[in-house]
Amino acid sequence: MRWTIALSVLIGAFAPTWASAEQPFEGVWGAAKADCTDRDGTNRMTIKGRRFGWYETQCQVENMSQGKGRWTARMACQGEGRRWHGTTRLSLPSKNRLVMENSPVGPTKRQVYIRCSR
Repeated sequence: MRWTIALSVLIGAFAPTWASAEQPFEGVWGAAKADCTDRDGTNRMTIKGRRFGWYETQCQVENMSQGKGRWTARMACQGEGRRWHGTTRLSLPSKNRLVMENSPVGPTKRQVYIRCSR
């Protein structure tokens, strides 16, 4: 029994998970290059671990699943005095282009971003 517990702990400690390993979509993104330098801009997004952040909106990923080059994230969001849950789909058509379907922010709910330099 002890070996089973010890093995489970070791596997959990060393197995990479999306929460502990940096994902290819993490970083700073802008709708256009000019948005990258505007820290208070409404078209700039930061992704770090389970957190997605915009100017007045923050989301925490509650659950994420991955398919081939796509991710589906169930998020708890808050911003502008509101709280809500939603499901967002992410894809990376290229390493420097991110597409969000059913985005928590934006007038069309489909947002396309370019990667800001690190």
